[in-house]
Amino acid sequence: MRVQNIQSKTTFSSVKNPIKAEKFIYKDGFVIMREAEQSDLIDVARDMKKWMSQRFRHEFCMGNDAKHREAREMFRAVDKNKWLNEIKQHLADMLKKDDKSSVLVAKNQDNELVGYATMESMAKAEVPTGIIENIHLDNKYRDGDLGMHLLEKITATANNQFDEVVAGSYSLGDRSIYRKAGYKFIESEQYRKFLFSRYSGIYTIDFWLKKKM
Repeated sequence: MRVQNIQSKTTFSSVKNPIKAEKFIYKDGFVIMREAEQSDLIDVARDMKKWMSQRFRHEFCMGNDAKHREAREMFRAVDKNKWLNEIKQHLADMLKKDDKSSVLVAKNQDNELVGYATMESMAKAEVPTGIIENIHLDNKYRDGDLGMHLLEKITATANNQFDEVVAGSYSLGDRSIYRKAGYKFIESEQYRKFLFSRYSGIYTIDFWLKKKM
């Protein structure tokens, strides 16, 4: 199902990267994609914490061997409120950075969060590299090409800033979107380490993909 772009307008501008809010018809309503504001961050952080928690428990805590038992104990020991605050603070820090960092949100006609995307500059990379850590859509909004529009929009916000963009992949759906956009699978420990220390050590990215810009 293809969605139709019915409106675009600049919501804030920088000399290098004007960012526009885009409005798409979706089924019997619409979805607006725009740059996040401070008031959006708690909803994004809560959603990130929810699905990261679900995925971590499903992937690492379900078995009865020593490794899975250790993962369960680690998850139980995590201060969930501290974890939520860490996620929100990182998002807030991204909004304060220069034009290389972006947090986008997608909201429906009822102003409910239905998706988001984040990109930031990777420190100490050999070439200027952007990291897409999150592109997420609510399950109810995945039967169209809104995910591809989020990917295109988050990449466009950093146009001419990076020589390459690396994306973390959490699911088959994510990988499908990235592959269609020209990203290729890579294996590299440096990207895993870049994110591992965040969010109380809860880490769920399984695959990385890269695209030359």
